[in-house]
Amino acid sequence: MTHGKPYERFFPSVERIMTEYQGRPHWGKLHTRDADDLAHVPPDFASFTALHDRVDPEHRFGNSHLARTLGDWPQRPAPPPKNF
Repeated sequence: MTHGKPYERFFPSVERIMTEYQGRPHWGKLHTRDADDLAHVPPDFASFTALHDRVDPEHRFGNSHLARTLGDWPQRPAPPPKNF
């Protein structure tokens, strides 16, 4: 959809269909899924959030979208050992 169009009424139906087929949202695009939901979707979600925490430990590049999508920091589970 283009900017300014009323997308809200379409999202629930489209996301339900995409989720049924194991679809994942683009991290940088609008979606309604959150970290609790997404933590079980990509097999490497915990590794990605651990990497995110290592490269941006103070979350200077964070925003409300990332907090919702990746989970609030520092309430995330402990990252795996650094040798992964």
